[in-house]
Amino acid sequence: MRHHPDASVAAQERDDQGPSPVRRSAGAPDERRAPDRAASRSWLAFERALTHALAVLEDEQFLILERKRANALVQFAAQGAGGLRVEASPNASPRSDEDLGRRELRLLRKLGWHRPTRKAGPPRGVEVSPDSSPNFFRNYQHPAPFAAIAALAVETVREVYGVAHRGELAYRAFDANGPDLLLPTLRLNRSRHSSGPTPNEVVARRLRNQDELEAAVLKTLTESMGIADLAFDENGSLSLSYEDLPVFLRVGAEAPIVSLVAATLHKVEPTHELLAELNHLNNTRAFLNFSHLNESAVVGIDIDCNPFVGEVLLRAMALIGKVAVEVSRDLHQQFGGETPTDAREGAPRSANGGAVTVN
Repeated sequence: MRHHPDASVAAQERDDQGPSPVRRSAGAPDERRAPDRAASRSWLAFERALTHALAVLEDEQFLILERKRANALVQFAAQGAGGLRVEASPNASPRSDEDLGRRELRLLRKLGWHRPTRKAGPPRGVEVSPDSSPNFFRNYQHPAPFAAIAALAVETVREVYGVAHRGELAYRAFDANGPDLLLPTLRLNRSRHSSGPTPNEVVARRLRNQDELEAAVLKTLTESMGIADLAFDENGSLSLSYEDLPVFLRVGAEAPIVSLVAATLHKVEPTHELLAELNHLNNTRAFLNFSHLNESAVVGIDIDCNPFVGEVLLRAMALIGKVAVEVSRDLHQQFGGETPTDAREGAPRSANGGAVTVN
């Protein structure tokens, strides 16, 4: 894979299946801070948001957590089928070259971090192994346990680097081939190292009610797909198609949530074997929910749209459509039934007269 100058990441032997048990308190009793319930809730919310962000990173994309106006603390490198690599800074403070102290080193070992395998900045002309790292690191096989990795990162940021509140953090996310990535669901400020907004970025905004959310969804679809006259029905729902497979979208009435559902197989009984396969898919496909409903096997996803980011919605639609097509083919081979490809007539039409397609 390509190396980014700001992230020491490489494909390496996959020696970690998951992190060591994460302790929520560490160090001697006199080192522990008094519990702050509000701060704890904030960290738990951030942990969930980080889990989601890690799950959507694609091959050769990077996410770095920094202390504001300082250097990197923890960084993540997605390697596609090769898994995920996580690294932690060896410095005691964000503005110091001093190595970590004994307490921090003990805690890093307890959390399962591996020691750096080389010094930073080797002499010019010296060949560096792509498997080496000047940082503490962990490697995870595909599919990576994103929730456990997020818990490890939060524990490391809090206890090793002493970050008291998530508001002290900023993030940087980018693709190895160029553009910065926007991850608004982290609800962190972007790092000062980021290159700044690009013309293609969609600015996150908070919505006050269901009507505003519906309007934002329709505006995003209209501008992105050239849909002329798409409208929600009386139940707050609409339908699209992905490679001729129907994808249904619904806006929540009581919360700023957009739900996407796609059928993967029709006219199939909920046998023990089918339910076991759907449970297996639930365990291997992060943030997607597979179930049996009204003689159909379906897949769904809920998107938190506060704040609303049109690009996040479009990526989720493409994800569920792609997965539904793949799963529909596999389930049909195993369990028979009917695929949903031709199950619906009168799909919304695009400006060029074809069925609306989520790309």
